[in-house]
Amino acid sequence: MPYFLQRSTILAALLFLMCSFLPPLPESSAATAGTTASKASATAKSTGKKASATKEKTGTQKKRATASKKADTRKAEARSGKTSSRQGTARKAKPQNASPAKNPKNTAQASVSRSKRASSAKKASASRAAASVKATSAAKQTSSAKKRTQGRNIRSRMSSAAASGGNYKGAILYNVTARKTVFSQNPNVPVPPASLTKILSIYVAEDAIRARKINRFTKIVTVSPKAAAAGGSRMGLHAGQRVPLDALIRGMAVSSGNDASIAVAECIGGSEQKFVAMMNRKAREIGMKNSSFKNCNGLPARGQLTTPQDMLTLARRYMAAYPGNLDTYHRQNYFTYNGWMTASANPLLGTFKGADGLKTGFVSAAGYNLIATAERDNVRTIGVILGCPSSSVRARESTALMEAGFGRLACPIPPKNTKGAAEKLMADDKDSSKKETRTAGKSRPGAGKKQKKRQESTQATNSSRKAAAVKKRTPASASKPSSAPSQTAQRSERAAALP
Repeated sequence: MPYFLQRSTILAALLFLMCSFLPPLPESSAATAGTTASKASATAKSTGKKASATKEKTGTQKKRATASKKADTRKAEARSGKTSSRQGTARKAKPQNASPAKNPKNTAQASVSRSKRASSAKKASASRAAASVKATSAAKQTSSAKKRTQGRNIRSRMSSAAASGGNYKGAILYNVTARKTVFSQNPNVPVPPASLTKILSIYVAEDAIRARKINRFTKIVTVSPKAAAAGGSRMGLHAGQRVPLDALIRGMAVSSGNDASIAVAECIGGSEQKFVAMMNRKAREIGMKNSSFKNCNGLPARGQLTTPQDMLTLARRYMAAYPGNLDTYHRQNYFTYNGWMTASANPLLGTFKGADGLKTGFVSAAGYNLIATAERDNVRTIGVILGCPSSSVRARESTALMEAGFGRLACPIPPKNTKGAAEKLMADDKDSSKKETRTAGKSRPGAGKKQKKRQESTQATNSSRKAAAVKKRTPASASKPSSAPSQTAQRSERAAALP
């Protein structure tokens, strides 16, 4: 057999074998068609189920919306009291949808709980009010304790002043804020004013400056030989010296310059005599009934007298007319002009709280005088003391008087009666309280035996206290004033006045 035949037979056999093992073609295509059909049916079924689910959801939503609308309409009809117009008659609500009936037990419990809450709230408010009342009472007790301690301190200072034997010829204390006199002792006693006269001189000069529209800083005053030769306290002026008017007024207020006073008087009035006439006219105008002035600086002169009441009137009117002068002039402790430095003699400046003026004065015929003013907590007081025997007594008595004036409202408890001004001030309260108790006892005609016994016991205690006070007093020789003045006093009286 040839070679190509053998080769062909072998290929045919291989092809037969291959065809026998392969699956038939028509059967495979049918199978693929069946799978695709099954898949399509499954997708159709799923889409149908989804559509049915969406339909069911929309139906339930519509049902719920309609039910909510019906419920809203029913509630609105129940509130308004109207029935549904569709059915025409009020239909009975189903027990499932009907609101539960109110139980009387539940309502009673609710009312009881409400009453309990109200009572608890009332109790809480009452407890808060009681706590606030306790707090206010505690604050009042603390404030009263502070006032008592302040009163004790004031009384101790006053008793020390009295023990030192301080005295004066006349004194008065005035509360400017309350517009009333707090204390007065010999308010109309005539005393030489000394350098307190310069307050009236400054007052008249200020009126002239305001009326004539004089510029105190540019107005130059030429010092005359009379002004330069003035004795006593001086500013240090020389004849022919040219000084501004403001510096002269400052020298009168701080340095208590007698030379500056004469220079201002000659500048404003033309001469000292004419200026003194203006001063007396001003004194009568403001109500100084018992005062007379003979010069412009307060140097000793026959017939030149004033009283504590008139000095208080002068201080009040001057401070009301020119309140700025306190800070500008009277509060200053030192003044220097042309190399000459002088200090203020006011003992309260820098030592007494709130002190800002006003003027001191001394002549041997009068003693040591002072017009003091101070302000604390928007309360201003003015104190006048005339005729103190020394500058130390003046400082002590003025301090005690002003301190008692500020502390009187804080110290209603009166101390024992003593000799000083502040002691007498506090003793006035005690006398007034005794008078009130006596009048109260008289106003009750039907008072019993107990009240009479009390009055008798109080009178006995008062008499015993008076007897003890008389025993404790110093001998009469120590309390008597000095007799005739010495030669040095007469010489100093002839000399110039000190500030």
